Amino acid sequence: MRRRQLLTLLQGGQLIVFYITISYILQSMVPFFIFQYMALMLIFIFVKSIKGFVLLIAYTFVMGTGYLLLGFIKSYGILLQGEAIIFHLAFIINASLIYTTTYIAKGLEEENLILRKKVDELEDYVGPSNLLTKQEFENRSSLIRSAMARRGEEGYQIIISVEKMSPYIQKSTFNTLTNIALEVFRSQYDLVGKWDDDTFILLLQNTDEEGMRIALNRYLSKIKLKMDLEEENLIIKTQEIGSKDKGMAI
Repeated sequence: MRRRQLLTLLQGGQLIVFYITISYILQSMVPFFIFQYMALMLIFIFVKSIKGFVLLIAYTFVMGTGYLLLGFIKSYGILLQGEAIIFHLAFIINASLIYTTTYIAKGLEEENLILRKKVDELEDYVGPSNLLTKQEFENRSSLIRSAMARRGEEGYQIIISVEKMSPYIQKSTFNTLTNIALEVFRSQYDLVGKWDDDTFILLLQNTDEEGMRIALNRYLSKIKLKMDLEEENLIIKTQEIGSKDKGMAI
């Protein structure tokens, strides 16, 4: 929370300094200043903080050296020297604020992503659906596998991926396929879970190869009724679980 408050204060200060700079200090070179301002902002967004800091130091050195050489060549008087120092300070203060706010914001964004992943791991389902998260699927499937091993039962895992499909329709296709899977497979016995953004996994317990193929064909038939999708566009792999644990692709 403190970092967020600090970022808010710095961004407010950044806007004030920017306004003062273009309105009162660098009125004669506003386009040049804004170009540098935007360029630095974009560079800091796309490079790591250490490289960004090195760039900031290099920028400070180049600007200072440039004004020093300009003053020496044109033999600046005291007033012009003072003006050059103010210009230099304006550039450096703005650049430093850009660097600081950009990397604090990037740090907060990275923290949010980490927290989001941790929350997703703790959640049982993906969003409002009954699709299990990867963590929850692994937890439940581990218990089911142990129970099946004790009872001497066999079952199958079916892995379905849409990675061969166009990225533009992957998400919508993935959602439709998982919704159909939740309708077709036995909710009291079978598991349907999200593995990654383009792959989901099914666990069919207490069934043999024939039963697995019947269930899978029923699922594929349901897909054809609801979607204009060929089986060749999907990557489907099956794995026997239980005593043999053999994997095969179909």
